[in-house]
Amino acid sequence: MNPYFDETLVLILSASLEDICNRLTTATALRESSSHTFVEGLCHEVCFAANIEGLASQRNLTAPIKENHGQLGRVFLGLDKYAHSLFLPYLTSFEKDSRGSHADALTIQFFTEILEQTHKDLSAAYPALKFSTPSVQHNRLLSLPQTEFRKYRMIFFIKDSSKEQYLGRIYLTLALLKD
Repeated sequence: MNPYFDETLVLILSASLEDICNRLTTATALRESSSHTFVEGLCHEVCFAANIEGLASQRNLTAPIKENHGQLGRVFLGLDKYAHSLFLPYLTSFEKDSRGSHADALTIQFFTEILEQTHKDLSAAYPALKFSTPSVQHNRLLSLPQTEFRKYRMIFFIKDSSKEQYLGRIYLTLALLKD
């Protein structure tokens, strides 16, 4: 595995969340912290997960890209209910694939935009890398054993700049399978 893959993915995911939030909503995302974490599990009141699949090695222009790639890990987007209820009106600007303004559909669309931006930014270096469609994982205790995963947690403050209103925090957790 590329030793810089983890750091690259953390930085690009963080930048993508900040960019999508700042560009497509009227709220502002400010990264509070980003670090390696040793927690053995994960549980958020509002949580979405997407699988990361593909190859983590950088593109070798002389070698063919292998098609037999597997799961590399998962990425989670988490909020508490209060932050979700405050942030939800800012997500209504998204074009929805669903009928109506369902809260999960809006948040999944927001998370999908983050993953698509990340994929676009990483595609030159990691062309076989892709993200699955996010799934709902609300109020579930998800096991992330230290023996199986390298974990990174990024915490973002969400605020409305025009009203100077604090909207809560978004937690982005990256769990990559160990070799």
